[in-house]
Amino acid sequence: MKSKAKGIGISVVLSAGTSGAAAMILEIAGIHALAPGFGTSIYTWTAMISVALGSLAIGYMLGGYFASGREESLATHVLPSTLAIASLGLAFDAFLWHGIVLSFATHGPRFGAVVSSIALFALPFTALGAVYPVCMRIWTQEVREVGSRAGILSAASAAGSLGGTAWAGFVLVPKLLMEQIFSGCSAALLLASATVLVIARGSKAAAAVAISMACLVTLIPSSLRESDVPYSRLSRFGPVDVVDRGDALFLVVSGAIQGGMWKKPRTSVFEYVQEIGGALRANLSFPDAKVLLIGLGAGLIPRELEPGSVTTVEVDSVILETARDCFTFDSDLYPVIIGDGRSCLHESETEYDAIVLDAYGGGNHPFHLLTREFFELARNRLRSDGFLLVNFQGFLRGDGALFARCLEKTLRVVFEEVLVKVPEGGGEFANVVFVACGVRRHFSWPSGGGKESKSFLDGDEPAFELIDSRNAIDLWNAAIEGRWRIESARTLGRRR
Repeated sequence: MKSKAKGIGISVVLSAGTSGAAAMILEIAGIHALAPGFGTSIYTWTAMISVALGSLAIGYMLGGYFASGREESLATHVLPSTLAIASLGLAFDAFLWHGIVLSFATHGPRFGAVVSSIALFALPFTALGAVYPVCMRIWTQEVREVGSRAGILSAASAAGSLGGTAWAGFVLVPKLLMEQIFSGCSAALLLASATVLVIARGSKAAAAVAISMACLVTLIPSSLRESDVPYSRLSRFGPVDVVDRGDALFLVVSGAIQGGMWKKPRTSVFEYVQEIGGALRANLSFPDAKVLLIGLGAGLIPRELEPGSVTTVEVDSVILETARDCFTFDSDLYPVIIGDGRSCLHESETEYDAIVLDAYGGGNHPFHLLTREFFELARNRLRSDGFLLVNFQGFLRGDGALFARCLEKTLRVVFEEVLVKVPEGGGEFANVVFVACGVRRHFSWPSGGGKESKSFLDGDEPAFELIDSRNAIDLWNAAIEGRWRIESARTLGRRR
């Protein structure tokens, strides 16, 4: 009897730990699953976390209902069934996540992300939430056992959550397909269900069925249709795809274009790349100049300059691998540091002639790279006559232009002179190049490709300074990302 009780204890602790790990893996992977339709803005995170917490709360309530006042034998039926339901939901996600996300992508970053999250993740999160109270009912026979066993189960669940978080963030999401992650979690939950069936129920036949199903679930990724995208990787910021549109290749991150290269000649599809390269060549003396570029993309800006004169900082190693594999980028000629741009600038002791900030990803501007504190750091790393060049993508008129106005105002707080160049006929949404200088100096723009704008701050529209402790960029990014996804779809659709 004691050996059976010990076995039951092991099975419920294992179930609590597995469900905790699965919940965190699902939450982290779920954010990346939503990225092709909605990006990784604050709205996407809010939608995912809200659905996860709401579904878990419902699961706790349902699990408590099925566990309360019922015989232990009934609870031992409920637990493996609950684990199997969560597994079924994850298997469903492995098959259909991409289609569901894209089907709701046109409904906006808030409503669409919430509905997609509910459709994909409400069932597995609800089932995972029900595991804990059912485990408590199975393992607790007397009132005096409640405290110690609740503590053990809570610790097992938290330890599983910790392991799942680290495993998902450091290993699974960067290295595996989304289908593999979902199906792997599904298989793990079925194995946990089989353990309960054997130890608590003595149902070896049912456990064998669960194990067989777990083996079948792991075959889901190989059974799915091959993608029509020739190159696809999963990075910490979402799916990274290279789309071939005949005369050009496009780097697409989370459904938004982040770079494009003509096949012949191998130059950028987008004019701002040549414009930035031309501005650097016109205002610096090469090959002696030292340039720091924050943000690699397809690796096209460094190739506008002479080898050895530019060092690039790129936060995502998958982007570097993609630039090498698909866009003929040579990191031996143009060295790249993998790391955060602000952290690398903190650690650097080099004085640069120019720092180029091109770190937006499909309209998603990293807020910590656009604050007064960052600009002060950049100015301290520039030579006295050096300059900071910021490639900004966003709205230029109306309420949406508040981001551009605040960015310019913040630059003017730190730098003596700020110049703005907007493209000819750019409309309300376009790439804008800001140049900020620590001293007043002559700055030469390359001929053509745009016109100099005196300032976004000429009118009476509101603007405020962006600082580390007060920053609304994540909210603005959501609107910019949504617009850029529309522009990306049009660009990719035109080049078939």
